[in-house]
Amino acid sequence: MAKKPRANKANPATAPLLSALKFLEPAMSDEGQVNQTHCLLTNGWAVAFNGVITLATKIDTDIQACPNAMKLLNALSKCDDKTQITQLANTISIKSGRYSASIPCVDPELIVIEPPTPMMLPIDDSVREALAIVGEVVSDTAPRMVAASVLLRNGSAVATDGTIIFEAWHGQYIPEPGVVFPKAFVTALSKIPKKIVGISATATTASIYFEDQSWIRTQLYTEQYPNVDRILNEQANAIPIPEGFFEALEKIEGQADDGRVYFGNLKLQTHNIDEAGAIYEIDGIPSGICYDIDYLRMFKGLATQADFQAKNNQMGIFYGDRFRGMLMQILIQKTPEVRDIQPTGPQLVQTIPDDIPF
Repeated sequence: MAKKPRANKANPATAPLLSALKFLEPAMSDEGQVNQTHCLLTNGWAVAFNGVITLATKIDTDIQACPNAMKLLNALSKCDDKTQITQLANTISIKSGRYSASIPCVDPELIVIEPPTPMMLPIDDSVREALAIVGEVVSDTAPRMVAASVLLRNGSAVATDGTIIFEAWHGQYIPEPGVVFPKAFVTALSKIPKKIVGISATATTASIYFEDQSWIRTQLYTEQYPNVDRILNEQANAIPIPEGFFEALEKIEGQADDGRVYFGNLKLQTHNIDEAGAIYEIDGIPSGICYDIDYLRMFKGLATQADFQAKNNQMGIFYGDRFRGMLMQILIQKTPEVRDIQPTGPQLVQTIPDDIPF
């Protein structure tokens, strides 16, 4: 019987440095400019800055160097309980048993790290949770600010891509008009398990602080965030979402050629006629409306009540525990009659608004 490979033991000397590098990982890259590929080890701190996000955490080492961060992380992760780290002129030497690696370093002056501003307000982990929830509807590659950012404001976090809006409550005091974070920051913050204790902000940057004195800072969007409240505050007559609704969407989604779900008479279907696609029978839903099925599925686990026909059949308004949201409908309009043409069945034109009318 083949022996299992021996697992590397945690090295008391290298484990803190390895842990620090894992903390910096959201701001590190294998490729790019020096500040994106290298971290700074100085004065008992490990720091990384990728041009947008800065991460910093304390380390118990006297190394003063600027190593290739991913190479150092990779090397330390291969070491066992007997590891020697030696700082040379332009490299950091790693030796652990029969394994060794030389990590290239650059001049530390090539990376300029600004110190964080003092903590201004206490906050807790509920902020991270709210940002992570609403961050699902935006993308860091979106061309528009609003679709690539998240607004952290007094009591809640909000995000929208122009078709869908999420709002999640965190209950923390944030001075108005709030802070507009890039999606990349929200993604990085969601990967940090450390306990949050505070926040500070200037006109162009914001920092969040952790219990162990680590911190994360980001550049901010300075454009004015749109007024989403006049959409979210729209009058709604919400009812409980029928049991099995989201499971029904999962059942039929693979047959949706155009990515849409049509609400029929006690059924959800992928096409506007019964003779095509998939159908799932379900009680308690209105008929004659249409949504993008992928957007609609995003409310799973968040919304328990909905008004699928809010604002005269223009949108759906959704509610859950410390959550509310909005989704634009795909409007279905009858095609005008054309003289001398005899239609063979229902002729429909589907349109979806380009944007929410903020």
